[in-house]
Amino acid sequence: MCSGGGWNYGAPRALGYDALPYPETTGMALAALRGWKAPEIRQGLDQARRFLEQCRSADALNWLRLGLHAHGQMPPGYCRPQDVAYRTIPEASLDILVSGADAGHSIFWC
Repeated sequence: MCSGGGWNYGAPRALGYDALPYPETTGMALAALRGWKAPEIRQGLDQARRFLEQCRSADALNWLRLGLHAHGQMPPGYCRPQDVAYRTIPEASLDILVSGADAGHSIFWC
């Protein structure tokens, strides 16, 4: 886990510097850690909500939404930004699946 919450693709610290978390890996980690209770999870969820407010990447938004849903922490009334372009089949497909969870019909968890 990176300092302050969230995850990245590598180490939380490299060459004497704290590494920054990424929205995609933060969402993936939260989805993978579904059901875990720890202070680090709370920090990760806080970071995911901050990313969700600012992010305009389709892939990142999909993973953040999935990670937040995994912990029942999706902000109430969230609407994804209209200006986000879903350019690939994986981005569009994951958006369709996560949109089901947004509507309360998750295929990921019962």
